[in-house]
Amino acid sequence: MSMAGSHRPEGSPRARRRSGGLAVLLPLALFAISLFIALIAYVGTIRVYDRVVTDLPDPRDLDSIILGENSGVFDRTGTVKLADFGTDLRETIGFSEIPAILIDTTTVIEDKTYWQNSGFDPLGFIAAALDTLGGSGRGGSTITQQLVRGILLPDTAFQGSVYERKVKEIIQAIRLTQEFPGRDGKEQIITAYMNNNYYGSRAYGIRAAATEYFGISDLTLLTLGQAALLAAIPQAPSEYDLRLAAVRGDDGLLHVPLDSPVAQRRTTVLNLLRNAKNDGISLETLDLTDEQIDAAATESITLIEPPLRKVRAPHFINIVREVAAGVVCPDDPTVCTKLDTDGYKIITTLDWSMQQSADKWAAAVLSAEMVDYKPYLASLGIPKPTDWLKKMRGANIHNAAIVTMDARTGDMLAYTGSADYYATSVSSAFQPQYDVLKAYRQPGSAIKPIIYGYALQERAVTPATLLMDVPVDFGEGWTPGEWDNLERGPVTMRHALQGSLNIPAIKTAIRTGADQIWRDMRDGVFKFLGEDNYAGASIAIGTLEARYVDLLSAYGALASQGDTVPRRYVLRIEDRNGDVIWKAAAPSSERRSIMEPAVADLVTNIIAANTDPSQNPVWASRRLIAANGKRRPATFKTGTTDQAKDLAAFGYLAPPTNPDAQHLITGVWTGNSDATPATVLSLSAAGGLWQSYFTEITRDLPIAQFKDPEGLEQVVIDANTGELPGSCTTATISEYFLPGTAPTTSCSSFRTLAVDQASGLLWDSSCTGARIEKEFMDLSLLETEWPTWQAANIEWAERARQGVNVVGGARLGMTAYFYESYWRPNGNTWGGEIAPTRSCSSPAPTPAPTAAPTP
Repeated sequence: MSMAGSHRPEGSPRARRRSGGLAVLLPLALFAISLFIALIAYVGTIRVYDRVVTDLPDPRDLDSIILGENSGVFDRTGTVKLADFGTDLRETIGFSEIPAILIDTTTVIEDKTYWQNSGFDPLGFIAAALDTLGGSGRGGSTITQQLVRGILLPDTAFQGSVYERKVKEIIQAIRLTQEFPGRDGKEQIITAYMNNNYYGSRAYGIRAAATEYFGISDLTLLTLGQAALLAAIPQAPSEYDLRLAAVRGDDGLLHVPLDSPVAQRRTTVLNLLRNAKNDGISLETLDLTDEQIDAAATESITLIEPPLRKVRAPHFINIVREVAAGVVCPDDPTVCTKLDTDGYKIITTLDWSMQQSADKWAAAVLSAEMVDYKPYLASLGIPKPTDWLKKMRGANIHNAAIVTMDARTGDMLAYTGSADYYATSVSSAFQPQYDVLKAYRQPGSAIKPIIYGYALQERAVTPATLLMDVPVDFGEGWTPGEWDNLERGPVTMRHALQGSLNIPAIKTAIRTGADQIWRDMRDGVFKFLGEDNYAGASIAIGTLEARYVDLLSAYGALASQGDTVPRRYVLRIEDRNGDVIWKAAAPSSERRSIMEPAVADLVTNIIAANTDPSQNPVWASRRLIAANGKRRPATFKTGTTDQAKDLAAFGYLAPPTNPDAQHLITGVWTGNSDATPATVLSLSAAGGLWQSYFTEITRDLPIAQFKDPEGLEQVVIDANTGELPGSCTTATISEYFLPGTAPTTSCSSFRTLAVDQASGLLWDSSCTGARIEKEFMDLSLLETEWPTWQAANIEWAERARQGVNVVGGARLGMTAYFYESYWRPNGNTWGGEIAPTRSCSSPAPTPAPTAAPTP
């Protein structure tokens, strides 16, 4: 049902005041009004009023300054235009084209005394101040004040005291009302207000908003629910943007959930409308019923498909607008019409060449679910499918995202938040306008370098700490395992991180304190949804939702010896005359340390091995190759969440020797917008995407090498135990340690036992063979601070004495050497012969069960 309504004639009754609240507020209000009048009188007496008015634009200019020049957004060179702010999204209409119900829904939420006040509402101002003192806080500006703030104050008004600006705003609002008096003047002012309001989704003006969201240009066709919804937006358009709130329904349409913040604010508007009607407040709509209001509150919210107004790097542009609005309109960036009218030139950090490559490779992921995919790839400039694209076919992956940053400056060089922002073939799994990079999603194992970094910083582990990769119940039945259900037993922290093992990471978080790690991350660069670490120790395997842009910054700190700089999206802003009005701060002025330099270097040293086939042939299948065919050194880490709902890959190049060159970091994601599971792992999917894209944008760059870590001790240790070499040592390696953390003991997990020479069992009087003494690896000596861990280790050791592929334990996993048959850095050994736990007289163990199939 449309609600065109009729305009109430001039002279309609004013609101009936409620006695309860006024009994308290009336004395305060009268005092405030008296004080305000006295202040104006005083100002007039000392002739300050004349000085203030002299600086203000003539309010009669209202009509001529509503529309202006669009602002242009450019790449970092200033030559490639990415977008225009304001293009095709502003429509000016007259008062007669605005239905009464739109007027009423706007005034009840923004300025209920609009038709009576003089441009300033002292009672509303005092009520807002009291609300603010009470902690609830609400705006006290009238519609006229809001209009003045947007288009009828000079730039100098925003450079001084906010109180001085407020006085100018009030004076100008009163002047505007005086220059446009009576009913006609009020109609002209509210029309200008509704023509200039920002309603989200780049829609300025009420008609542009109705067209953008509902496909309705004749505003009389809007329903009451739609009118109230539009009126709800201008107070916080970024928060109440209908497109950002919409989800794809089973019917394929875009729906805004009724429990979303903007729908709840619609209910507030409707309740205010009901109260105004019942209290006799001046309304334009004469025949509105409570039943109509009730129906509007539950009316479903369905949006049209977004019209195609293509800009380049659209997700990036959305962020640029937020940044630019904060510069141009610092007091009220959510309603910054100047960006659309004042002709600014905004030079961003974007590298257009990198962005084109990011768009291409992210779009290539869409081929995974296409039947005739080769022509599509060819149209993108990919002549034949890569190995990873082949592996993704039929793996239920519908979306991708790519981001690249310069670690030295924080400049965002490429930003692709989905596989194709303008795609028309969409689903719940592929919601193209959903920005994955800013969304809160699980990072999976891509978070492990950060976890281990803070564990190293807390001195909870060293790269040589021996951790048991054996499943155990960590509490409440939570018994996580590895992706392949193999149990690799004793591994060093270095190998655990390089091999992305889950159980050692969880144990490291517990040893360090999972909440301490969470605090370190929060104090660093991460923003979290909650106020505490609700994930517990599972934070170590990436179950706590985070934003991929924050993870990118964390990798940037690893790349920069523990220092981080804020992400930059805008380099400078020029006015329409070409004068620079704002320039981004030098990165050095905003640099801060979030991790010890030696710790960051140590983590870098560990994960740089993941692109070196001689150190990690598994992950190094995704190494980067330069134009000359040589390997390009880089760090690399993948992340696969539970059920493969999110697949990520992150890494950075070795720092260029040229201090002015960009130090590139790239993160990628593949998966589904709605977090439905995929059937492939990150190394095959996200890892391949990372490799193809990162190789393309770095192919012709000079090859840089990682330097040896600084500020660390290098010590020769036992390759298996992580301790100093001793009688148990069969191989040694050189390892880095933070000062004061190098091992001082040797062979502490070994002991000499008396055994039966024939059976190898612990010797007792029933043994038939000779009694001999041998040195054994006794895994019961590890992780003794945690009895449940120790018990699981003992059970695993009993199976490991029988060799590999022996099934048992909490998850019916199989014993295995680290890591794969083609990558066993320590050989076919766990470090030594495992100590027996039975004697000759002990009963034989229960036969091992058959292994469950590995998914």
